[in-house]
Amino acid sequence: MKFISANLNRYDIIFLLFLSFYILFFSWYSILKLNTFQMNHDLGIFSQALWSTVTEGTFFFNSLENTINAGVTSHFGVHTSPILAALLPVYALAPGVKTLLVVQSILLGLGAVPIYLTAKKILGNPGALIISLVYFLYPGLHGVNLTDFHEIAFLPLFLGFFLYACVLQRTRWIFLFGLLCLLIKEDVAVIILCASLYGVYVSRIQNRICFKTFLVLSIISAAWVIAAFFVIMPAFSPVHELISTTFISQYYQLGTHSDFDQMPRIIYFIELFGPLLFLPLLSPEILIISIPSFAEIFLSQSGFFNIGAQYSSLVVMPLFFATIFSLRKIQKKTDGNTHHFFEILLIGLVASSVISCCIYSPAVTINAILDAPEDMHADSDWFIKGVSQIPDTASVSTQANLVPFFSDRMNVYEDQINNADYIVFLTKFVNSKPYVDGIQDITRSYRCIYKENGLYIFKQTSLT
Repeated sequence: MKFISANLNRYDIIFLLFLSFYILFFSWYSILKLNTFQMNHDLGIFSQALWSTVTEGTFFFNSLENTINAGVTSHFGVHTSPILAALLPVYALAPGVKTLLVVQSILLGLGAVPIYLTAKKILGNPGALIISLVYFLYPGLHGVNLTDFHEIAFLPLFLGFFLYACVLQRTRWIFLFGLLCLLIKEDVAVIILCASLYGVYVSRIQNRICFKTFLVLSIISAAWVIAAFFVIMPAFSPVHELISTTFISQYYQLGTHSDFDQMPRIIYFIELFGPLLFLPLLSPEILIISIPSFAEIFLSQSGFFNIGAQYSSLVVMPLFFATIFSLRKIQKKTDGNTHHFFEILLIGLVASSVISCCIYSPAVTINAILDAPEDMHADSDWFIKGVSQIPDTASVSTQANLVPFFSDRMNVYEDQINNADYIVFLTKFVNSKPYVDGIQDITRSYRCIYKENGLYIFKQTSLT
């Protein structure tokens, strides 16, 4: 049996239309958010890391993390993400932040492929098409897609195919996609370690080949986790020590933040499971692999359990695969039911997804973005004219939502106004307040060289 069949039927064609629409819509939407100054510094971090590698020959250097994290010399000092190397050829051909936004939409859209293939095998064509539609409507997915750019965008696709290979018991593909997942980020390696150990337990008697594959993969995963935390990241730290972050502390200080208000966590749980009618809870044997991810999210600070943030990508695939297996359990129990309970359940799943999407998906904010004044776009003449006055080699201090526009240089800072060659801020946004309030201090060492439509550009007086 082939891993992916090349024969298309009408359901496959409709699925491909859904997929194409998702990619086109969210590519356009992401770029629209960028052009209306709604993206932030994380997009600038990854863009600058790729730009500096392609253009300057550094190793994923970016000045933002360098400043925030005690002088780390590379993004690898904060997160171990070798998968970023796969983006270098694409970025070299089409450099710029828009490229990353389009790539992210493509990757997340393609995450539907393993879901569709798995559901097609387990539920049949109609069920597969419905579950893929639910994926495209899923608010947690939209939150990942519309929050800057992150390497975690690779996870739904790779983890999805890893789980699909597990369903088919195709050991080579299990191993391949397991390794690809390890390259995404150190916390993903924890997921693969957990999944591999579970695979070892499940296959220990029935399938010796899978048992050996999962055993080897679990050993590699454990070694990679240790290497990431205690070798690779410390190597890019100026003091050669692991930089302590809230994310890392989840694994050895459980409950550090659990004394915070619990209601936002409950709401987030409902936002994750509600669109799926809480069906994943019927398949705990699938959800077990996501225990580290749920711990990372729910035992963290508030920024993690947010449907509009990127962290939901850690649990999307386990949730959807658990939903597929839960639907299969229900389907088996209701076979021959004259009341067509299973078909009604699928309709309810779509209805729940549509309602959830309309209520709390980050995508519903599109009207506010479309209604933005015509002169508040990054491709407006006043913005292009102002930015063009800053040399490519100059360092720039600016607010978070302007950082992406200055990521094609070696030194761009967020709110580091003391030593930058230029200070740039746009008064139309709340996060410009520290700059506006500090204008008197700024003018002691800088002079204003451009002022239009709320955009201020200051140049250091010591520069000729």
